[in-house]
Amino acid sequence: MLSLHQRTELTNGCRYGLTLSNNLAVDISDLPLVFTAYNENGVRLQAVTRAFFGIRPTQQQFAEITFQVGCERIKRIEVGDPGRCIVGELTRRSSEPGACLRLVDIPKSPLIDVAKEPS
Repeated sequence: MLSLHQRTELTNGCRYGLTLSNNLAVDISDLPLVFTAYNENGVRLQAVTRAFFGIRPTQQQFAEITFQVGCERIKRIEVGDPGRCIVGELTRRSSEPGACLRLVDIPKSPLIDVAKEPS
């Protein structure tokens, strides 16, 4: 489960704090995710990639992402994946975009609209 729960206005940007909780029965060895910020008209402002490493079942990992855009301009964040991850005892890599993202649930955030990238 990926939850976004912090927002900090910076001088030249916006930082979000998020936590990935491993509710799976296997280790998350490497799970990169792409976060894309959009404005109120649906125009893509910026995309940043953040990877999560070494999360065992029932554990969680905190991370921050920073956009070089003011918080007031960001109206929506979409989460995607680059098509590769390592999850489980076997090294599993997928070249199919979205395959890794299917493992992630994203609850509603009180700070901003966050959702998975449309398939």
